Amino acid sequence: MSAPAATTEKLSEKQLHLIDVVERLGIGYHFEAEIDEQLRQVYNGMMNRRLSPYDDEDQLFTTALRFRLLRQHRYNVPSDIFNRFKNEEGRFDEKLENDVQGMMSLYEAAYLQMPGETILEEAMEFAEGHLTKYTMADGGDDQYDDLLSKRIAHMLKRPLRKGVEKHEQLFFIWAYEQEKGHNQTLLKLAKLSWNHLQHMYQQELRSLTKYDYYCLLATHILQ
Repeated sequence: MSAPAATTEKLSEKQLHLIDVVERLGIGYHFEAEIDEQLRQVYNGMMNRRLSPYDDEDQLFTTALRFRLLRQHRYNVPSDIFNRFKNEEGRFDEKLENDVQGMMSLYEAAYLQMPGETILEEAMEFAEGHLTKYTMADGGDDQYDDLLSKRIAHMLKRPLRKGVEKHEQLFFIWAYEQEKGHNQTLLKLAKLSWNHLQHMYQQELRSLTKYDYYCLLATHILQ
């Protein structure tokens, strides 16, 4: 028996969010097979209309996140899935401005545009304008709003598509740790993985430094 549409969509949303967190924490390589299989199922389900991108219950955040993850993994996803977020005048609906998480998701997704995808150019301009206004507004003393403003400011300055991978991982580890309800196991694994890689880089640097030193020493002796 197939799951109800709402349950299936909710399950997919949780899967997509988990995949995004795992990859942005820099630990996706531990789960490559699982991620590939889940995204394959999401894509096939979407194409078979079991998890349709045109489903009216689909929220902007989920639609944009699914689009970005699938394109990052080289799936051919049509950009016209965002048409339903436009109003009768053909512009993105201003009602979306209150959906900050959706705007952030849309902004990152728009960077995976291909030549001629005008709708993604419009999406980027629309999301950037509203997100910029959000960072300029006084969020008060709320810690969540402060963290969200910092994440938005960072994203506008260095979106995922243009950021340096290791720098983005380090920032996301910091931001994820501040979130309420974050997964302690994933966070711990991300920190261990980061520290392990840094140790490896330091070892390689020491080896290269020693090699350069001995080369210079040998050259000096031979002279």
